[in-house]
Amino acid sequence: MCKMLLLALLTASNLAAASQPAEIRVCFEDKPVYPLYNLPGKEDSKYPGILVDFVRHISKKYGVKLNLLRRPPAACRVLMKNGSVDVYGIVSYNPEREEWAIYPRLPNGEVDSGSIFNKSGYFLYSRQDKILPWDGKNLSTLKGLRIGSSDGYSINDELKQAGANVETFKSLKAMYTRLMEKQLDGLALHSNRMDTKLKTGVRKYEIPLKMKDYYFTFSKAFHDNQKEFCEKIWKDSVLFEESEEGRKLMAIYEAIEDFP
Repeated sequence: MCKMLLLALLTASNLAAASQPAEIRVCFEDKPVYPLYNLPGKEDSKYPGILVDFVRHISKKYGVKLNLLRRPPAACRVLMKNGSVDVYGIVSYNPEREEWAIYPRLPNGEVDSGSIFNKSGYFLYSRQDKILPWDGKNLSTLKGLRIGSSDGYSINDELKQAGANVETFKSLKAMYTRLMEKQLDGLALHSNRMDTKLKTGVRKYEIPLKMKDYYFTFSKAFHDNQKEFCEKIWKDSVLFEESEEGRKLMAIYEAIEDFP
């Protein structure tokens, strides 16, 4: 009887272990994107980025070893496609990305917009004494304007294609200084990045330049072998920034306004 009970316990333990991986390999871009991830090499710093904080939370919660890689986006895509990494976090939905990425899906097959990590918008800012011709619809209305933005923002290429003169910065303070010295016409930034300056001569345009849903995506090989675990991660990732832990972390990042 004892042997049978021991065998049952061992079997249950093995099944539980098989239901989740021993390790999860995550690929992040090799540039800082505030507040998601800091510079490569700063993953163990005081301010690694909220996305790094989240994957560490997952690692601790499920007892899974975390392996973080920092690579250019193109390299992350290749590694996802050949199954060398398990997660590319985070990306917006694009049908072309389905070649190498698995998104959360509804029963009808549509991408599940209720399983996003976060919803992020790019907003336009200018000095209070200057009104920019943003019509809330077409980026081409900003053609010829000098727009400051952060390194790595996807909106940068779209603004350039629309004819704006885009200059990228690593420092929020440097952008603000250039704006107030009238060396820039406006700034294109993620939600709330410049909001602390609104009482010091900065205007925020209510209609965002662009809004996007961002998802954790898994490689096809990983998802095929770990469907249940992937569902758990998608559930955990839902608006993590709005959870109690996420709000505490975001408060820390918003207080510093940029990565040190």
